[in-house]
Amino acid sequence: MQILGPDEGALPALPETPILERYLYEAPMVPVALLVVIALIALLVGLRSSKPKGPVISALVMLVLAAGVYITAGQVTTDREVITVRTAELIGAIAESDVQAMRSTMAESVRLGHSDNASSVATRVPRLTGRDRIESTVNTVLGEQGSPQRLVGSHQILETRAGLDGKNTGRTLVRVRVRGPGDAFVNHSWWEVTWKRIDSVWQATRVEAIWIQG
Repeated sequence: MQILGPDEGALPALPETPILERYLYEAPMVPVALLVVIALIALLVGLRSSKPKGPVISALVMLVLAAGVYITAGQVTTDREVITVRTAELIGAIAESDVQAMRSTMAESVRLGHSDNASSVATRVPRLTGRDRIESTVNTVLGEQGSPQRLVGSHQILETRAGLDGKNTGRTLVRVRVRGPGDAFVNHSWWEVTWKRIDSVWQATRVEAIWIQG
């Protein structure tokens, strides 16, 4: 099934995640599954061997390593995972016109607009600077939270990609699906969000539309 949106090449590139960090902390099921398979193979070899002690010990070691990787991953949250969660909070705040949530996710000098390579309806997103101005515009365009004139009935994040440009800066690409009240319409869009760690909290400093279904 074709996914609505721009060509992959039209999306901004994000920095690569270090492979060790990705598979130890963010996608641990890959090494865990590999270690479990190796353990099972060693166990089968041991059961068929006249000297099973070595293979069985190896199997136990692999299982212990698999458990260690899984537990460690559950205890470590990477900055990419943090800004992925923050992206969901930001999109939810905007879609729901939640002023308090917008204030907690956006920096005071945040900028809203469209990217330089924006296409379709995305080019019509106005360039705004400042959290207060963005909050006011969101309420005007989408409607205030809880009002019967709300433009957005529901929203869903379909995909989020995250990358770190530095120790305290990062970016996310997010694909969003929005439905109007009573499923009056369905709209898909891609956005890029720039994040900066300010006083130990990741806050959005730039929100840009890349593509909006039109």
